[in-house]
Amino acid sequence: MMKKTCLLLLLCITVLLSSCSFHINEEQADEIKQSGEISLFAYTPDTLNPLKTEYKTNASLLSALLYVPLVRVNPDFSVSPALAEKWSFSADGSTCVLTLKKGVLFSDGTPLTTENVISSFELVSKHPNNMFYGVTDYVQSISGSGNSVTLHLKKSGSGVLAHLTFPILKDESSLVGCGPYTLSKKEKNGLTFTAVSADTAFITPHIQTVHVKYYPKSEMWASSFLSSETDVIAADMATLSKINSKTNVTASEFTTDTFTYLGFNCNSEVIADKNARKAIGYLLDKDTMLNSLFVGYALKTNSPFKPKTTYANLYNGDFNYNKELAQKYFKESETNSNLQFSILINEENDTKKRIADFIAGKLNQTGMFVTVLAVPFEEYTEKIASGDYTAYIGEVNIPADQDMRFLLGSGQNNLNFSSAYMDTLLSKFASETSEKEKKVCAQEIQKQLLDQAPLISLYYETNVLMVSDSISGTFAPLSSNLYNGIENWTAK
Repeated sequence: MMKKTCLLLLLCITVLLSSCSFHINEEQADEIKQSGEISLFAYTPDTLNPLKTEYKTNASLLSALLYVPLVRVNPDFSVSPALAEKWSFSADGSTCVLTLKKGVLFSDGTPLTTENVISSFELVSKHPNNMFYGVTDYVQSISGSGNSVTLHLKKSGSGVLAHLTFPILKDESSLVGCGPYTLSKKEKNGLTFTAVSADTAFITPHIQTVHVKYYPKSEMWASSFLSSETDVIAADMATLSKINSKTNVTASEFTTDTFTYLGFNCNSEVIADKNARKAIGYLLDKDTMLNSLFVGYALKTNSPFKPKTTYANLYNGDFNYNKELAQKYFKESETNSNLQFSILINEENDTKKRIADFIAGKLNQTGMFVTVLAVPFEEYTEKIASGDYTAYIGEVNIPADQDMRFLLGSGQNNLNFSSAYMDTLLSKFASETSEKEKKVCAQEIQKQLLDQAPLISLYYETNVLMVSDSISGTFAPLSSNLYNGIENWTAK
């Protein structure tokens, strides 16, 4: 165990030291533009259309190489223009009008039109298993006129913008987009992409050729990266341990969408009082837990809002180890501090087990009797849905719009938590188009979470984009787009 911990610590140091990247100045760009090549990985595909495939890895790759979306989501989860240069919402929030940039051409030289946007959205809506399907939660239909696209919304709110990242295709079958590359070769074991010529490109890349190699299983990616068959890999802790001997890499950490928390059954007699739940929260040493179990590969959070967004950490407070506050809240709850209960987990998840064991161990040191109940996943979900638990370790993927109603809304959550005020805040946050007002709501949501404590926010998982030293540039990976900014990378 000590050997593994030291190894991961070494990897963390390597990441920190090697995560520096640079911007290429114009003179350098002219010298190396459209030169060199890079090799990437993908699953053996079911289809090459990113709006049809069920493989998120493939959809992300194809989208980055061949296509451009209406807007882009940045590393801080703000939204910036892409094919759409601006947008506005109607007063009643029922429509959003986007203005397309003029003069945009597809890689074959034909102009982008509103019809291409409409047909791309319709294709998304026909394939519910594709990674972009979330846009249909907001958009009922799309219409176009001139260079304007009107989104007719099912529900109001600026959250729709975060879902407008689906690629815009010329048509369903041609694999032609406005992206930095064109597909030049299809083979049994992979694909070859070639940089779009500068006279038609919406985006001009520096790297001339991109090879994509197929692998039937993700487990093979580590060995392919270690043997230099591919130049890029998205690595979690398990993958990092397999490629520790490869030191000539650049590493860039990014936050995933996965939020992990300690959830309480607010109807349980053991912890029905919010002050008892708060007391437990103040007995958790999250910093020690994350440092000992994840060696830095998890990002502590005080709320479900994604770290690095404008909504995170708006309220200055968090549950962390504070024995005095724990005692204070136990007294206010009139609950015996020698609580007895189980923390529910699904037995297939080793990470949840380690978290639950750590929490139970710390709570037992205070005089409680806390056990860990590990059951098969189906039974785990059944117990949570029926309320047959006191506490559980949960993890959910927070959507791009950060609408938390599914997690905290009365009648929607698995916590038996009900609050009319929280419901009002959640609905207002989701429906607002004003960023100022959304921040006000987010701040109050965080305040209420700390006051009511239906759950204790623990962390977001982080991964690392590992890139071989033959590739240079500014690496800004996103969970939804590992190859964010690939057009600015350069190859030796």
